[in-house]
Amino acid sequence: MIEKLSIKNVALIDSAEIEFSSGLNVLSGETGAGKSVILDSINFVLGAKADKTMIRHGETECFVRAVFRIPETSEAIKALEEMDIESDGLVVVSRKLNDVGKSSIKINGVPVSATMLRQVTSHLVDVHGQSEHFYLLKEANQLKVLDKAVGAEATSLKAEIAKHRGDRRELIEKIRSLGGDEAERERKIDVFRFQIEEIERVNPVDGEEEELLAKQNKLNHMERIVEAVQLASSYLNDERGALNAIAEAKRAIGGISKYDGAYDELCERLESLRVDAEDIGETLSDLEQSTYYDEEEANAVDSRLDALKMIKRKYGGSIEAALAFFAICQRGIGASSPLRRRGGKVFEGTPS
Repeated sequence: MIEKLSIKNVALIDSAEIEFSSGLNVLSGETGAGKSVILDSINFVLGAKADKTMIRHGETECFVRAVFRIPETSEAIKALEEMDIESDGLVVVSRKLNDVGKSSIKINGVPVSATMLRQVTSHLVDVHGQSEHFYLLKEANQLKVLDKAVGAEATSLKAEIAKHRGDRRELIEKIRSLGGDEAERERKIDVFRFQIEEIERVNPVDGEEEELLAKQNKLNHMERIVEAVQLASSYLNDERGALNAIAEAKRAIGGISKYDGAYDELCERLESLRVDAEDIGETLSDLEQSTYYDEEEANAVDSRLDALKMIKRKYGGSIEAALAFFAICQRGIGASSPLRRRGGKVFEGTPS
């Protein structure tokens, strides 16, 4: 509580000292007697903004000192300890203002700033003006008063309430992420179902695109492939081809193989070459019969690649990302489906 207030050269007051007793203290007097000046002086010493107009006319400075007696458990004592200001429960605040607007403040004789002063005095006095009885009409202020009245017992309860409020906010955010109201959530589920069905229709398989691109590349160059196979086959298998030439060379060397072991060895090598060339010729003949441009197959490959490209474009840029998105959509609607594996990835059904 405030015990004593000393005022000097403030407005109409030349010098005054007021001692306060415990309990209720009332200031009464006629209009202009100085009641408001006393309140202004209290606000001034508590750290309110002030200007030189509050200095008594003809004087160069004003001065106010307030003496408070508070319990050692007060928050004001804690604030003083943080500022390294000692107090045994007695707090003396003094403030001076001169006619050039310079202010000096001391707490228990230690100079402090206006901000430091307010950190202490905010725990000492509550000042209410004429309209400030509306303070308790605000719910937030009611809670502050109740918390202060309950004291330390409210700490654990407030912490528990804060946790529940946090949980509530988290649940609200989760509900909001699902689409707000029930109708919006149903619309989102419908979108998920459509996306699932679209991916299922294409049924992308990891590694499939690379195989299709290789096949497409082969089909795009099929004319050149067919021409090369036919030409190579003719070089080996025609009447004047390499196979007949090798056979003729073997017969020529075979006629002299008995005269020298080197000729006999060369004859054996030509025979081996003939066998290999004959096998290659047969393979080329088979390829010549089976290698051709299949327009239906080419269209199917192009169509499949277009479908995979669409899925990649819409669902993450890669088959892997599309499959991951597919799994997210299924979780979103709580769906599941029989799956098989290929290439280390999970997918459903058989690729088209």
